[in-house]
Amino acid sequence: MTPALRAVVLCCLACAAIMAAAPTAAGSDPVNVAAASFRNASGTLRVGRDVVVGQPVQAAAGERVELLFADGSSLTLAPNAQATIEAFSFDSRQGSGHLAVRLSSGLFRFAGGRIARRSTAILDTPAAALAVRDGIVLVRAEPERTTAIATVSAEVTVSNRAGTHLLRRPGWQVIAEAASPPRPSTAAPASLLSTALAELDPGARSLGAVAGGGPTATPTAAVNALSDANTLLQKSPAGGAQPGVRGRGP
Repeated sequence: MTPALRAVVLCCLACAAIMAAAPTAAGSDPVNVAAASFRNASGTLRVGRDVVVGQPVQAAAGERVELLFADGSSLTLAPNAQATIEAFSFDSRQGSGHLAVRLSSGLFRFAGGRIARRSTAILDTPAAALAVRDGIVLVRAEPERTTAIATVSAEVTVSNRAGTHLLRRPGWQVIAEAASPPRPSTAAPASLLSTALAELDPGARSLGAVAGGGPTATPTAAVNALSDANTLLQKSPAGGAQPGVRGRGP
């Protein structure tokens, strides 16, 4: 997608966000709050599906879906993942708003936009709620367990009924189970990060290759590699977290 087309898409999304923030008459059509793109295993990109609040989004087997919001936030769904936008409003003049997404199951990558830089974006999973401020976070949602990994400049508050834990060290993870307080953060294995990247971006360079290769690569090196891979994707016409409607980006 060209920069000019990306600008047009963002402008349209910004207008939709302003409309979404205003009350709507009973029985009126729902307002689109995000744009979705789909990329299958062969790399074919399908662009342009609009998503409204309360509408589940499902990534099929072998398919990756990216949702792009008017504030520049993006959410990537790995194959078989499912998510639902619960709330979205954005004031482009103030750079503030509210973003809440339900991550029902699967692997996700959330890259914060202007909302997360000013406040927090809420990612709700079956086992815990995540309040994300800035940066990029990986989340694997399971019925009774949630794993959150801070990757690039992210601060994540992981909470459930049993307790709360703050995660803000790149390359570290917090595991929360539904009936227990979130565990203390630990270094995420490089192999786990590599596997996550492979699910989200099968065409990107492997973490092992970028970090120096082999099972001895450290989590810090793996995070640096993930950041490097994200940068490569941002520069690619077919992917990235920069504003626009696109597929398989961070």
